[in-house]
Amino acid sequence: MRQFVKDKKHTQFECLNISKISYSCIKGRKFAKPENMQFEEKECIVLSVFLKGWIPVGFEKFPDKVGNYFIDVREFQGIDMHGDKIDMLSAEATTTVYKQELYTCTVQGNLKVDGDESTYALTCAHGVLSKSNILELEHDLKIGGNHAGALFKETIAPKCNLGIIKDAFYGIHNQVFVDIAIVELKRPLKNITDEIRKHASDFDIPPLYKLRYKTNFDDINRKAIVMKYGCKSGLTFGLFVERVELENKPDVLVIDGVSKQFSLPGDSGAILLMVDPKIVSNAVLNSLEVDREYLIALNDQDENGSNVQENDHFKIIGIVHGCSKDDTKITFCTRMTPSMSALKQSYHFCS
Repeated sequence: MRQFVKDKKHTQFECLNISKISYSCIKGRKFAKPENMQFEEKECIVLSVFLKGWIPVGFEKFPDKVGNYFIDVREFQGIDMHGDKIDMLSAEATTTVYKQELYTCTVQGNLKVDGDESTYALTCAHGVLSKSNILELEHDLKIGGNHAGALFKETIAPKCNLGIIKDAFYGIHNQVFVDIAIVELKRPLKNITDEIRKHASDFDIPPLYKLRYKTNFDDINRKAIVMKYGCKSGLTFGLFVERVELENKPDVLVIDGVSKQFSLPGDSGAILLMVDPKIVSNAVLNSLEVDREYLIALNDQDENGSNVQENDHFKIIGIVHGCSKDDTKITFCTRMTPSMSALKQSYHFCS
């Protein structure tokens, strides 16, 4: 089927509505928007279109089958603000890597590697790895492997519409659960701070629009205001509550949206920021049902109770993992420090 798609790519399906042609072992069961799609196991040619149902003038409706292959038309998951909803391409079937087609998550961050001119971003591993690949990766870690990068050498480098997946880690690292993937970008992302600026009414004091990362910023054990900007739900505030072990996933951050959901499906992979309580608006404080002075006093002390003064308005502390099954206002996030140290290269955040 791979060769069939390659041969037909520029001849059989020359239509203005098509953004990409690929193939999959999963086929949509009915005409529906992406969020309502239902799938079944069936090999098919996937036509990713800009708008489902649109037939440009001079073109005909797509056939149900071409030769022996079914046709599955899916609406393209394109860029949403500064992040991106990933539309995976299948790789060679020499391993179980990347056989699923559509995974939606948020890709963010401007990362660099010393001596490398490339630009990278991060997301969650479960957003770009199939279930079978995650199982394979976990097995690889148990028998002494350290990174998904070694697995990538066995096949064609996996790609998404933003670039190449360079590294991933899903499992336990230094007794902490990690869920991270790194994308080498083929084009720049919009700056997350530009999106935060659009929500100036959420801040009483104009923030310093710089996202600061430091090892162990995420080693927190006191209530704190947090924020994320995801592809699906945009900018939301919440409260860090505690660190828990979640179904054999140790040291996961628990975030409470209090009055509303902190995240939605599609926000996984978004960077989690701890926010200085001095700068947020009263409306945000009221929605979270917290007292500003209490949080300021709490966050201006170190672990020994000594007073400290910090001027970091936004601290990078984690990555959105997913919503709670029991309470949709609760979101679970992985810690950033063990996530970064689990990768095979040393990446650093830059503006």
